[in-house]
Amino acid sequence: NASPETLAENTPESSSADKQEDPLSALTPREHEIAVLVGQGECNKRIAQCLQISEQTVKSHLTVIFRKLNVPDRVHLALRVAQH
Repeated sequence: NASPETLAENTPESSSADKQEDPLSALTPREHEIAVLVGQGECNKRIAQCLQISEQTVKSHLTVIFRKLNVPDRVHLALRVAQH
C-alpha cells in the first residue's frame, strides 16, 4: 500500500516541475529551432535563410512561440532560451 507521501510524489505536480526545468518543451521541433536561433541573436531574415523558409513563416512561428512561452518579445524569448 502506498503512503500519502508516496502518492504525493507521483502527482502531476512532478511533471509540471519537469516543464519548468525545460521551458522549451512545449515547442515543436521547428519552433525550438527558431527559438534557439533567436537566443543566438539571429534576425528573422537570417533565421529564414538558415531554415530555408520565408521571413513571414519565421514571424508566424515567433507569434506562436511567444504565446506558448508567455513571453512578450524576442528579448524575453532569448533570455528564456539562455536559461534552458
